[in-house]
Amino acid sequence: MAMELLDKLATNLGLAVDHLWPVLIYQAQIGGWVRLGIGAFLAPVTVVLWGIAYREQKKKYPSEDTLCVTALLGVLCCLVGLLAVVCGCMHLLNPDFYALRYILNAGS
Repeated sequence: MAMELLDKLATNLGLAVDHLWPVLIYQAQIGGWVRLGIGAFLAPVTVVLWGIAYREQKKKYPSEDTLCVTALLGVLCCLVGLLAVVCGCMHLLNPDFYALRYILNAGS
């Protein structure tokens, strides 16, 4: 079934099947590197936000709005960053799966 879908996709794009598969593998790897980059960008953002929240907490009269907003944004950045790193690693470690998944999604 996957080969039929790959043939159909290659015919629609006007490419040879043996050229399409390496391109899909390469695209999955690029997606993994992009996700790792997003995670690497969000790590220092999280640290800065939590630093702001910590500094606000140490004040004599802390603003609860600033404290809550920065702490929640820090948690959100941390979760999104961790998810991006995990997905990026999965794309880099197993690009064949994501290439095949793309083919199956394109066929349905």
